[in-house]
Amino acid sequence: MKTIKIKKIKRSVPGKLALRFTFILVSVVIGLILLFSRIQMLDFLDQRNTEIKRWVLFIDRVAQQHIDSDSEKEIRVPKFLYYSIFKVEQNKTTVVLSNTNEVPLLPETERRSEQYSVKNETGAEVMKIYYFSTLAQKINCTGNEEYYIQVWFDLGNDSMYQSKQSLPKIFLISFIPVFLICYLIAYLIARRTIKPVVKMTNAARQISSSTLDSLLPQKNDGDELDLLAETFNNLFIRLKKDFDRERQFTSDVSHELKTPVAVILGQANLLRRWGKDDPAQLERSIDSIIKETKSMQAIIENLLQIARIESGRMKPEVETFPFSELASQIETEVTSIDSEAEIKFDYPEGITLESDYELLRQAVMTAVSNSIKFCPKPLKLIIAVKKDETQKTSIEIIDNGPGFSEKKTASVFERFYRGDDAHTRTAGGSGLGLSIAKTIVEALGGTISAYNSTDESQNVLGAVIKIVL
Repeated sequence: MKTIKIKKIKRSVPGKLALRFTFILVSVVIGLILLFSRIQMLDFLDQRNTEIKRWVLFIDRVAQQHIDSDSEKEIRVPKFLYYSIFKVEQNKTTVVLSNTNEVPLLPETERRSEQYSVKNETGAEVMKIYYFSTLAQKINCTGNEEYYIQVWFDLGNDSMYQSKQSLPKIFLISFIPVFLICYLIAYLIARRTIKPVVKMTNAARQISSSTLDSLLPQKNDGDELDLLAETFNNLFIRLKKDFDRERQFTSDVSHELKTPVAVILGQANLLRRWGKDDPAQLERSIDSIIKETKSMQAIIENLLQIARIESGRMKPEVETFPFSELASQIETEVTSIDSEAEIKFDYPEGITLESDYELLRQAVMTAVSNSIKFCPKPLKLIIAVKKDETQKTSIEIIDNGPGFSEKKTASVFERFYRGDDAHTRTAGGSGLGLSIAKTIVEALGGTISAYNSTDESQNVLGAVIKIVL
């Protein structure tokens, strides 16, 4: 037997909002109506209670002239009011005066009138009254006889009570049409309100990695929906920048690796043809292959280090150390690379740093290596350290080189940047040095910047790499 699958109907957002709003609105309205009806009923019963008490006093006064006398044993009261005067003697109750015999003597009430239902033999309610019963004062009688005056309204025949009593039922019966009307109105309002979101959703569906420059529509009303659209648009802009940067990065990596691979392949072909029999060619080819392999290895290691730092797998180990210790190691490394280099340190005596020693040394040495590559000989280098009022430490590496191109100062920290569009390899290196330095400094919680500085005394244009921690 084939099983029939019933597709589950999904309610739309306007439908959900309308249903919730309708339930809340109708519940609040019905609650207020029931509360208002209850207040009205209590007010009505309070009025009836006052009226009953007033008639109790009147009947008590008039009854003094009727009991134990030959006067007409009837007290004139309104048609909707009923009363009885009961005589209690030796646990026997006798009706002395009354305009009805339908209600027996009921329990005495204290301050307020009370409701009481008269039921027939089957237990069905045949009468509902609101009564007040009290022990009367001595009424021109002998002995210790007790009299009770009982006055009541027949609520079942009271049109005002019935109308107030049936009011909640009427509103409850009208719940369904009121609910449907409220739901329809709320649905239309919610649908109209959510319409801009639907437009943004449709627009977002059309956006892909190749169309990130497309933006979501905005009404420019300054409301939450505009804020949502603006937030997504800013996200798309950032994503586009990231995609463009990654595309450029992929292109740069391909370009950087293509050259050494081509050189290695070319040298290998030379060896295959005649290098085996030519010792000089064999030596040149092997040297070239080793050189290009080291270049590829450096690129890969640098990229892996950047990836480890950016992914958080390489976390800084913060420690406190004197800058003099770091300065001594930097000076040793610089002189081992360039023995003619002149390096000068300018920092307050006893200044200490709180950072990862090895990562900070690598960042500073990366900037210094950049100066060694591009500055004329002999290299003149100044490393200045100072702290400002906020206890932030700045490290400036100043050289005597030609400086940065003003148009491309902001690009020096990009990956594979070498100062020209062709990414020439004449300057050496892979163009990842300052990019690694930036990644390290940001991982240490600092910032790095580049600009040009002029030494007024010698009128020399120099490049400055500034690290702030």
